Amino acid sequence: MAENPLPPPDISGFGKIEPIKEAKQENLLTPPDQQKFQSFMNEPLSSAGKENPALISPMDLAKANLPRQPAPTLDNFLGQIQATNAQIEDMKNNLPTPNLRFKSSQARLLESKLGDAKSHIASASQKLGTPLLSETPIPPGSGPVFKFISMLTDGQKQLLAAKAQVEKIKSSGESINPGDMLLVQIKLSQAQQEIEYSSILLSKLVDIAKQMISIQL
Repeated sequence: MAENPLPPPDISGFGKIEPIKEAKQENLLTPPDQQKFQSFMNEPLSSAGKENPALISPMDLAKANLPRQPAPTLDNFLGQIQATNAQIEDMKNNLPTPNLRFKSSQARLLESKLGDAKSHIASASQKLGTPLLSETPIPPGSGPVFKFISMLTDGQKQLLAAKAQVEKIKSSGESINPGDMLLVQIKLSQAQQEIEYSSILLSKLVDIAKQMISIQL
């Protein structure tokens, strides 16, 4: 028995299919401006870096003629020691101010800063060949003023011992290893920074104490 053939598909619902039109090519690409392109190519490459300093690389900075720190000398050490000693004297004169009060956080911060300063002074002294001096014993229960004055006094004694050693080396004409010279310079600078920070904090507390005294009067 033969199979019935399938009926042809109904295409009455489709619209009329029109042939594909070629896309217009005009105005899709604009020819380059030869004059602008040539002027760009002729522009110096270094101009961008000069207009924007942020584009300068670390290698460029390394090659630049930047000012350098002076090499450490014995005279530099004497100047650093004198400046640090003056800072210590100012703090020792301000600590006995009446009505001076420290918060626990302030006392801990000052103790930490002055302790670091003492360590830096001791390191510099050792590199100079100065023997370390004994520290003042601080009895338990001592107040912050007594503790800070003791720490400053110990640092000052070690600093003056280092000064005497520098003067001795200078008068004898001896030489110090350049690496040790640099380390002494760094350690003295670090001690100055720690004491300067402590001095600023103490000065603010002294101002508050003096204001309280004037109010009471």
